[in-house]
Amino acid sequence: LIFAPRLLLPLAPFLRRFPLVRAARTRLLNMNSEVKPRAPMDPVLRRELLDEFRPEIERLGRLIGRDLSAWLEPDLTNPA
Repeated sequence: LIFAPRLLLPLAPFLRRFPLVRAARTRLLNMNSEVKPRAPMDPVLRRELLDEFRPEIERLGRLIGRDLSAWLEPDLTNPA
């Protein structure tokens, strides 16, 4: 019985097909979770991190061909 989780692990994708198993899994995950609002980031720390990672963010944007400039904007929800 101690080794049961290890033996059942290969069956997990198959078992997740069943609604009762999915419902039980969801309920267990919800019972083991607590949603809390995230504390706002310190504006000074945010600025320092943006300054530090700006070159990497710009390089990543060029590499994947996407505009990541929104990542470099100041946080307007938490005015400093």
